[in-house]
Parts: sequence; structure tokens; C-alpha cells
Amino acid sequence: MIDGVAYKARRMAADQQADILCILSPLMASGAAELIPYFQSLRDEAIAGGSVGALNAALSLPLDEALRRLGPAAHELAAMKPDDRRFVISTCLALVEKEIAPGRWSAVWIPAAGRAATEELNYNLWLQLRIVGAVLWGSLSSFLPASP
Repeated sequence: MIDGVAYKARRMAADQQADILCILSPLMASGAAELIPYFQSLRDEAIAGGSVGALNAALSLPLDEALRRLGPAAHELAAMKPDDRRFVISTCLALVEKEIAPGRWSAVWIPAAGRAATEELNYNLWLQLRIVGAVLWGSLSSFLPASP
């Protein structure tokens, strides 16, 4: 459930998992996993205090700490080839359906067109990334070590 909308994803094929794992491994090795608690705390602050709460949480992190956390991951993300980014996003979104009415589901991605099925998703990178993140977590979590 994202923003009150139900989504579901089919299982990702093993060869696709391997391709995506290879593409994302430099990003994961850069410490991107350290960003997850940071973004979760921003989300929690936003839920508690709206956008002002999220902004305050982001601003409360010292700049040097923010750069330390974001720098290596941002570098690897920027180094990723555009075709690789598109492959990861489109592969994940092609597995997802959105509930459009009780018990009625519709695909969110049109593979032949290389775009989202709705303007809302096509022009909302944040929503795309949230859905992709959920698909990746569900597909690749067995490869990732449990948190201490």
C-alpha cells in the first residue's frame, strides 16, 4: 500500500534478479544500505509532522554527516548507465499491478511503450522509486544480510 493505493507484484525471474543484482552491486557496496534508516526516519518525521517535519529532520542532520552518507551512493548512482537505470525501473514496474477497484487490478507499466500506464506514475519519479524499492526488496532480500 502506497499513499492509500494497493499494489501487488509478480515474482521476478531468476535471470532478471541476477541482472539487477549485478547492476546494483556497486551501489549496494557503496553503502547505500546506510541510507535506508535515514530515509525511513525522514518518512517517519513526515508522517508525524508533514513536509515541515521531514524538512526539519533533513536539516537536523549535520551537512558533513549527510554528505558522508549520501556521497558514495550518489556517486555510484550517477555513474550508472542510463540504460541500466531504465532496465531496473522498467523490469520492476513491469511486474506490478495497481488495484483500480475492489478486486480489479491493472498493470502500471506498458513494456512495449516503455512507459507507465498512467500520467500520475509516468511523471512521478518518487512514486516509481517507492514501487521499485518494494519490488527489489521483495525480490532481492534473500541476498541481503539481515540487519544486526
